[in-house]
Amino acid sequence: MNINRLPITHRSWIHFNPRLSFSESRNIHRHLFKRQFYYESVDYNQSRFVQPPLPSNSDPASKIRMILLGAPGSGKGTHCTKLMETYDIQMIGTGDLLRWNVDNQTEVGKVAEEYICKGALLPDDIMLELVKPEIKKLKHRNWILDGLPRTRSQAMKLDEFLAEELADQLNLVVSLEVPDEIIIKRITGRWIHGPTGRVYNTTYNPPLIEGKDDYTGDALTKRKDDTVEVFAQRLKSFHLQNQPLLDYYDPQFVVSGHHELRKRKKLVHLFGDSSDQIWPEMQKVIQQRPESPVKSGGFIQAQKRTKIRLPLVGPECDIHLGEDMETGNQVAIKLESTAARHPTLAHEAQVYMCVSGMVGFPTFKYFGIQHGYNALVVDLLGPSLEDVFNYCNRRFTLKTVLLIAEQLLCRLEQIHLRGFVHRDLKPENFLVGVGELANQLYMIDFGLAKRYRDVLTHTHVGYAENLNMTGTARYASIRNHQGIRQSRRDDLASLAYMLIYFLRGGLPWERAEPAKPKALKHHSILQAKLSISSEELCRGLPAEFKYLVDYAGALEFDEKPDYELLRAVFRARFLDEQFRYDRRFDWITRLRHEGQYSIPSVEEIKKKIRQARKSSAKPALPPIQPPQPMYNKIVNLNDAPIEGRM
Repeated sequence: MNINRLPITHRSWIHFNPRLSFSESRNIHRHLFKRQFYYESVDYNQSRFVQPPLPSNSDPASKIRMILLGAPGSGKGTHCTKLMETYDIQMIGTGDLLRWNVDNQTEVGKVAEEYICKGALLPDDIMLELVKPEIKKLKHRNWILDGLPRTRSQAMKLDEFLAEELADQLNLVVSLEVPDEIIIKRITGRWIHGPTGRVYNTTYNPPLIEGKDDYTGDALTKRKDDTVEVFAQRLKSFHLQNQPLLDYYDPQFVVSGHHELRKRKKLVHLFGDSSDQIWPEMQKVIQQRPESPVKSGGFIQAQKRTKIRLPLVGPECDIHLGEDMETGNQVAIKLESTAARHPTLAHEAQVYMCVSGMVGFPTFKYFGIQHGYNALVVDLLGPSLEDVFNYCNRRFTLKTVLLIAEQLLCRLEQIHLRGFVHRDLKPENFLVGVGELANQLYMIDFGLAKRYRDVLTHTHVGYAENLNMTGTARYASIRNHQGIRQSRRDDLASLAYMLIYFLRGGLPWERAEPAKPKALKHHSILQAKLSISSEELCRGLPAEFKYLVDYAGALEFDEKPDYELLRAVFRARFLDEQFRYDRRFDWITRLRHEGQYSIPSVEEIKKKIRQARKSSAKPALPPIQPPQPMYNKIVNLNDAPIEGRM
């Protein structure tokens, strides 16, 4: 297999699904971490696979033995899932074990069933017998115990078992400290998809369609006990039961390597109003343990690496091409030094956790620390829009640009619904799918993405000035150049510039870009943008593109764009032109014309461009449509499907 011929892009992306039920997430996790991934550099010629190391059988004291304490609704399930996915920590769930033993009528299951039928609580000894076999199986693995201990007595018996039978101990107890009023607000707005257990919240994680599941469209339901009165009583009972546990673990220390100078407290309190606030602190707790580093996942480091500098993403990163040895599928691997001055991979992971499961966002495989690097493994996608733009002689037809506009408006709406602005929209940050998905566009690279509203209250961030320009100057909005804080309107302005770029083959201010230094270059581009009116910028283009530029410029700082209106505007032009809605972009048409059935790699695209330049062949321009009067008719959106509607 020729590694260098595979379609690899120079950006990174990540995807993770926090809405799966706990059991679904655990099953996916167990399946995922049975896999091994080999990887190697994209650009070095003599490709060699490296044999991965065998699993470590080191002293169990170096492994994670963890319990998570927290009130109902504090996010224990969410954090358990993230810990399992990120650090290869196996979960031992007492609830699942109890159901399995009762269903299979094991000895301990029969005894437990008798207590359940009587409506009595299970004795400490029975609870401990449920988890003993699982703990013994995971002697050389990281594990987190869920549902035990609940009382001081259970905690003492658990410690006794670990010490006497396994010469082991709990080495991390994390208490999630979320204010009761936040939990009550979270729970009262909670809605459940019964068949899968997916959880939504009307405040900070609403479904795309009110009362409907994002994936199936089924009606959502509310638990009977999700009321203020019932939950307030549950929280009161929890605090009475939990305080003795905290008192028991608080004075305990963990000594690493029998060295007194490397001891630390066993109990850690993490404070926050949401999992987005607590999770980064949780990662620090795991990664900064004085014990031996976490051995997470089945990845290895290649013997050779090629440094590729990624603009606006931070320090140098290694981009590798890998193979899933279980499925045989290619994957992309991005490595970032943990000592980087401005690391971005962890931030990108958090953003993708919020937009996961939506159309047009790539699939996540793994994120964690490997040999001093933050490692990100994702599905391998096709070239970027900039690459296929070059492949099509740097001109797209009107039909292709209208199809692109429809999809990218959907992507913008999706990320904005999750509370983020991208802040760096450009053709390089949209990838083309591969195979049957070659007509689907994927949004990537969230290193500069930022929240524009509060997670819980949805309060918009405040207006601010005198900030540095963020993103790519060519597509940045005028307000971004002027130092005004970015919001949804700035993403929309960048999208408008992109679409005009695709139709015209360039933007008028590109000739100002070579100016040095950077500040002078940005100033030159700003002056060029200020000197060109929307009429001049869109002269000779359909009126819809001027409308988008003017619409983005007229939005207030905290105003929500009308995405449906904008899609209708471009759909009206699409119908007026009597284009066929076959989602056949220019690059797909050209591939069919050349007898190809897969998108060429980036290197092949560049090779064809060089050949075209040598032959001095100028590409034919697409027909330019004259401006049309704005919309004097009502567009029936049901005439053709709108991609990406949820």
